[in-house]
Amino acid sequence: MNNQFIIYSDFDGTITKSDILDGIITDVFSYDKYKQVENELLSGNLNYEQYLFDMFDGIKYNLSDIPDNLVDEHFKNFYDWVSERNIEFYVISSGFKKIIEFLLPYLKPNFIYGNDIVIDGDNKWTVKLYDEQNNSSINKNEVIKLNNKSCQKTIFIGDGLSDFKVMGNVDYLFCKENSLLHTKCINEKCEHIVYANFNDVLEHIKKL
Repeated sequence: MNNQFIIYSDFDGTITKSDILDGIITDVFSYDKYKQVENELLSGNLNYEQYLFDMFDGIKYNLSDIPDNLVDEHFKNFYDWVSERNIEFYVISSGFKKIIEFLLPYLKPNFIYGNDIVIDGDNKWTVKLYDEQNNSSINKNEVIKLNNKSCQKTIFIGDGLSDFKVMGNVDYLFCKENSLLHTKCINEKCEHIVYANFNDVLEHIKKL
């Protein structure tokens, strides 16, 4: 199987049970602010790069304040299974690499792609976009193309707005049930596989 597939996954709301950045906005500002920003992103009135700077650049937040129960309880078993079979697995996130490394310390850093933050001694954040030269957030399709091999089928696991552009660009698209990505796939009649957690994902991959 190790020569058949290469797997990519979103992080926030996919490997985690809820979106961590949404939770941080709620903690630092308010729930109303989070909903306002979400609506602006969905309507296209706010671009993603500006959102990252507006909401996170300059805030003070300790990573240890992130609840430790947010990671899907089935993810570690899934990750161990793919690792034992030498299946390449990459996390591609529009969030921050440092948060992923904090919550998933067993992942190899060179298999994690995302925007990032620098945190100083006072827990003050400085946002670092993935493509600083062009002032751009990460492009998930570009990362997929970078790592793809012609002999392998591609699997992408996601849930949200930042995953929309992956639709139609991978061999198998896994959508979290009742997510924005799930709704988008239904509306646009894009073939997909629905999952509730990473145990579902694992069972589906075993059958592919």
